[in-house]
Amino acid sequence: MIYAAMVPQMLSFAILTPASVYFADKYVLSQDRNRGQALMGMTITVGGISAQPVLVDAIRKQLKKLYSICPYVVPEAEVVACKFQNDANLFGALQCYLADFVW
Repeated sequence: MIYAAMVPQMLSFAILTPASVYFADKYVLSQDRNRGQALMGMTITVGGISAQPVLVDAIRKQLKKLYSICPYVVPEAEVVACKFQNDANLFGALQCYLADFVW
């Protein structure tokens, strides 16, 4: 069963990787394209990782520690899990596709 689930995942990454390169090439300034592709890779990873409640709680605890020792008054960030989790990258790719070819 696990192997059957891996097939669609492999196909989705086969589509996603060139799509992220296309996105960076089309929408990011030429001097920042490497950063744009790195950002796409990071978003893919963070979307899935943020689905883990343990990680989100750990980040909240560490931020509270940082806020408590910070000598300045700064607004506190609200840490929440990514709404679309692993699918966040797919929604972004769909939006770019629709913007280029449909709208």
